[in-house]
Amino acid sequence: MNPVVAVTDYTFPDFSRYERELAAVEATLVVPSDPTPDGFLAIARNADAVLHEHLDLTADVLARMERCRVIAHHGKGVDNIDIAAANARGIVVANVPDASPHEVSEHVLMLFLAVARRLRAYDAAVRSGVWDVRSGEPTYRLHGKVLGLVGFGLIAQHVAQKARALGMRVIVWARRHDAALADRIGAVYAGLDDVFAQADVLSLHLPLKRDTAGIASRPRLSSMKRTAILINVSRGALVDEAALAELLASHRLLGAGLDVLTKEPPDPRHPLATFDNVVLTPHCAWYSEEGRDDVERRTAQSAVDVLQGIEPASWVNPEARLEFEARWGPLRPRSRQGENA
Repeated sequence: MNPVVAVTDYTFPDFSRYERELAAVEATLVVPSDPTPDGFLAIARNADAVLHEHLDLTADVLARMERCRVIAHHGKGVDNIDIAAANARGIVVANVPDASPHEVSEHVLMLFLAVARRLRAYDAAVRSGVWDVRSGEPTYRLHGKVLGLVGFGLIAQHVAQKARALGMRVIVWARRHDAALADRIGAVYAGLDDVFAQADVLSLHLPLKRDTAGIASRPRLSSMKRTAILINVSRGALVDEAALAELLASHRLLGAGLDVLTKEPPDPRHPLATFDNVVLTPHCAWYSEEGRDDVERRTAQSAVDVLQGIEPASWVNPEARLEFEARWGPLRPRSRQGENA
């Protein structure tokens, strides 16, 4: 019997990239017509693998997926998958941890340049018939200013290199320090509170976990310069959005560029949507045609690997191995798999 692979939800209604990879195991791809947990479960109860984007895969949902061996996430962040429940059921969770580093880092620069150069205000003024340099005041030069990075993974490293090309100085907070890496990029490590206080542009690059939720807290946001810009392309819940809105309203921050919000999509009346010094984009920093091709191909390949009894390229929860192997047999290391090595 051919394996069944279910899609949780999707952004693009073209599954050809998935299908090309899944052909290796002659899998049947099934897609929900209703983007809700019930709509997904209607097609996924007997799925052997799941290709996942945004749907919350709670313990209750996972408990009803009796044949599922692997959840392959379309990207890096897996905060909307109950990992503990997946471990208990022996479900492998795989991701693409280095998804779209060029696209996301370019998007970060786009956001802070748009905010710093008051793009929204100037564009709106010109479209309304106002041709006046003062319609965008105040703006400040970025050359020589400080970029603060909270987190220093692959994407943050790309951002640092691009910002250095603009003449910015880079300071970084990270749990682990790699002096050789920082020296090569031209960054300097600092304490978390120091990064918030010193940055002219502060960009968040962390996964959403219990200890990172709200890391851009009211006290830390309040410590930032009045001329500072906050950028978030990671997860909305890293930021105290109410505090951010209050600080923007009282001109305690210059602006913000946000690709993510705590609730997506947001209410159209979301307070942060009312400011002309805030640029909002719809969780699209990862997207380009090249980035989409890479992420979709690698997401499907993770499912194929596990269905073939091979460890995925990026295994989020290796602690699920014992339960997985008790149910489905051993997972062979990739290093023994020829072209899969």
